[in-house]
Amino acid sequence: MDPQFTKIKGGVGAPLGFLTSAVSCGIKNPDATRLDLALILSESPCVSAGTFTTNRVKAAPVKLSHAHLRRGELRAIIANSGLPLISADTLAEAAATAVAARPKLAA
Repeated sequence: MDPQFTKIKGGVGAPLGFLTSAVSCGIKNPDATRLDLALILSESPCVSAGTFTTNRVKAAPVKLSHAHLRRGELRAIIANSGLPLISADTLAEAAATAVAARPKLAA
C-alpha cells in the first residue's frame, strides 16, 4: 500500500484550529538573530502521537515528550535548536502557562 499525501499551503499552522509562532531568543548564541524557538499550538487538546529513538540514552526533552504523549493528547509542541541552560520541564511548564494549559499538555 502506497499512502497518498497532499501538500497544503501554510505549513504546520495551516489546519484549522492550529496556531504557530517562532522567536529568536539566543538559545545557542545570544548574539544570533535566527529563529531558534517555535511553538505549535492546538486551540484545544487534540489526538497526538510521536516517534522516538530506541537508543538507551535519551535527552531530557525526548523523555519528557514521550511521557506527556502517553496520555494521547497535547495542546502545544515546543521545538528548539538546543537547550544548554533551560531544562525541558521548565520550558514545557512555561509554554503550558503561556497558553493556559496544564503542563502535561505541552511537549
